[in-house]
Amino acid sequence: MFLKKRFINQLDDDKAAALAQLEKELNFRQDQILESARKRIDSLNEEANRLKMVFKIFLPFFFL
Repeated sequence: MFLKKRFINQLDDDKAAALAQLEKELNFRQDQILESARKRIDSLNEEANRLKMVFKIFLPFFFL
């Protein structure tokens, strides 16, 4: 009986350690995804602002 309980406790400890490692990896990957998304959004916003400036400058010339 004692060996069975010790085995179950060890199994629980191993599961907990594996779960903690998976959680750590998940958090790291989530951070990577969020950082990539932020960079992409910033890039798109910069491009949109650039295009707005181009249209503000050149659009009046189309109506001359």
